[in-house]
Amino acid sequence: MKDATDKIHLTAVMRDAAEWIRLNKAFWDNHYAERRNPELRNSRKHRESEERVLAGLRSLGAKLWSSLDSSFAREMPTAPYKLEFAIAFIDFDPYYFGSGYTKALLLRKLKSCPLTESQRSRLNAILLDAAANRPWREYSDYCRLAAKIANKKLYEALEQMAKETGAAPARARMMLEKIQAPNP
Repeated sequence: MKDATDKIHLTAVMRDAAEWIRLNKAFWDNHYAERRNPELRNSRKHRESEERVLAGLRSLGAKLWSSLDSSFAREMPTAPYKLEFAIAFIDFDPYYFGSGYTKALLLRKLKSCPLTESQRSRLNAILLDAAANRPWREYSDYCRLAAKIANKKLYEALEQMAKETGAAPARARMMLEKIQAPNP
């Protein structure tokens, strides 16, 4: 019974996170379309589209993000749904104003959460993706989490990536240094 409930919660988390990303993309698509063509501001269709997107973001934001504060993070170790939500949020890597601060908070809290082997494996895949594709402000928090939960597969993949040149290998080296440092 518990597994079925967890699966339902995780499905809802994934659906909400995907909807947030879709709405965010629509918001920025509208914004840049308006910048390319200022005449759109006078278009009723464009304004209605913008209002629908903003209403969706406000509604979903009220549902999801209002509780993403320190109390949410404090409850993560004892609330499996919140822990799964945090992992899904970091996996989806939404990008909006303030998202880096939210991800940093969740990444810091994940370091002290009891994780299953499945969760550790998922997070290791996210950490590898972060080294390759996520040069954001919270990258140092990804590295700190890696120092706590890195597995051999992640370590080897980072070593391989670090041998190349460019920004991603530099991030991989930074994560490796954090993993190898004493007292992570």
